[in-house]
Amino acid sequence: MSVQRWIFELVAGLNVRRPISGTEYSQIYLMGFRFDLLVWALIFAPLFLLIFLKLKMKNRIVVTQIYFAICWLIISAINFVNLPYFALYQKHLNKPEWSSLNVFKLFSDWMDGRNLFFKSAVLIFILLITWRGFLEIYRVGVRFASQANAPQDLTLNPRGLGKEVLQLFFVFILVAFCARGTLEAHHLRREDSSISPYSEWNELVLNPQWSFNKDDR
Repeated sequence: MSVQRWIFELVAGLNVRRPISGTEYSQIYLMGFRFDLLVWALIFAPLFLLIFLKLKMKNRIVVTQIYFAICWLIISAINFVNLPYFALYQKHLNKPEWSSLNVFKLFSDWMDGRNLFFKSAVLIFILLITWRGFLEIYRVGVRFASQANAPQDLTLNPRGLGKEVLQLFFVFILVAFCARGTLEAHHLRREDSSISPYSEWNELVLNPQWSFNKDDR
């Protein structure tokens, strides 16, 4: 998602329109990484029980692949549509704006003008990243499927069971922390993205997936 953030910065020309200091620039990407962890933690959370409790679900690997493929498709689609919107308005789409969005008009407005080759190259690059993501999901699924088919020791080991419970506990704490994004009383909020005096850079801290279901602006 940090690559996606850099692409959004590039197409919006933020460094040209609103130059900022190197310190602010670093803080924007570090805070943005925390928002990214929040989104990924919410995606991975349902799978940790499946992995660590070793639930005997039929076709578990296939189900996991389908789950990740759907998540990746949603993430990529949100990024793809948000790209021209951010380039035009320097902000991400939120819930009300998604409900009234005309995707064809959005892309038409963005492509109507200069730098058509650059804009087309960026869109193709995003599509290639999306395709690469699907290939990685398939490849990792095949690897785990081969491991799952290997002979396993099914003997009940209390010490091993305790170790797995401890691992599950620490992973749960880690996922919960990432999903909140902070150790403070409240989870990550829009106010936490206020790093720069320019609203465009503060909007870049957020990611399109976080903004997708938000009503505030």
